[in-house]
Amino acid sequence: MTHFKSTLKIADKNNQAALLLCLIPVLIYWIIFFRFALNANYIAYDDTLILSIIPAFEEASWMERWKLLSGLFPEHRLVFSRSVVLLTNLLFGKVDLTYLMIVANICYTACIWVFYRVFKSLNLSIWYFIPIVWLWFSIQAFENMFWGVSSLCNFGVLLFVLLAVYYASFEENKPWKALLFALLATFTYGNGLFSFPLLIILFWI
Repeated sequence: MTHFKSTLKIADKNNQAALLLCLIPVLIYWIIFFRFALNANYIAYDDTLILSIIPAFEEASWMERWKLLSGLFPEHRLVFSRSVVLLTNLLFGKVDLTYLMIVANICYTACIWVFYRVFKSLNLSIWYFIPIVWLWFSIQAFENMFWGVSSLCNFGVLLFVLLAVYYASFEENKPWKALLFALLATFTYGNGLFSFPLLIILFWI
């Protein structure tokens, strides 16, 4: 019994060490974000469009603001990003691209939770999870982290598609969850619509 307890303690310490190694790239990512993120347009077309529309917000009702935001592109793919723009305007009285970037990068960070849930569902060692986290928060992600509206679309659709696939794969007895996130993906970016064929294949399998 004593040997069993000591083995459990060693296992817990090993898991804690693995989780610490997983947290390091996440911390680096967010430190860099808060070091360089500004309420400035990093040459993204969607950000330029939003900034040109914001001055007309002061005299506009909420419905008029929505029409201003979506008028040029009246597509389903704008709903998530434009809703976040309106929400930040409601909460802070202004549209700051930094706030949009924060929401977008929270979506990106949340993707790693989905991967973690997959590892837990497959009963894989947390040590195998370490390279996944380091790859996910590698330098390739930094190019997108400073876009406002565009990163909302890119990181938002990524999170919702991953959640849809996760629930279709590991909670197939609750298909409504997968369908809900597939719908959110569709209303986040146009290519989110392709999550539905993925779900059909997964449900069929």
